[in-house]
Amino acid sequence: MLLASLILSGCGWQLRGTTELSPALQVMHLNSQASNRFNQYLRLQLEYSGVLLTQSASDAPVQLWVNAPVIERRELSVGEDGQVSEYELNGRLSARLLRPSQDSEVVYELEARRIFANDINNVTGTANTEHEQHQALHQELASQLLRRLQFTQLDTP
Repeated sequence: MLLASLILSGCGWQLRGTTELSPALQVMHLNSQASNRFNQYLRLQLEYSGVLLTQSASDAPVQLWVNAPVIERRELSVGEDGQVSEYELNGRLSARLLRPSQDSEVVYELEARRIFANDINNVTGTANTEHEQHQALHQELASQLLRRLQFTQLDTP
């Protein structure tokens, strides 16, 4: 068992879904205007990545401010009968990483897109699919934010 764990740790293997963040981001305050579900997903991903989230902004050297994701729906294609056959969901998220002690700020603008079919014979199914696509967009935007944080270079305080 010891040999197997040494081999796995030596090759760079890590659990899926974890993101290795800079030591400067290990303690942060999260201020988010997003939905509870989005915030819960983002908090879990940050905690899985080893980040200690503080209750107060004054206790953290770094603050992450997240605006609510904006999701717009537009018609992508129309069938012969004049009914919409495909929709496109475009999600946008803006966030700022603040470091008050150094008066620095990093701005993130993220986008994601999903396409889904409109089944005019199954309105409930289409509504459920749209709801699922909204949730997938929120998760994708949160994951993109974590990847951006991963590549943000800050000096350790």
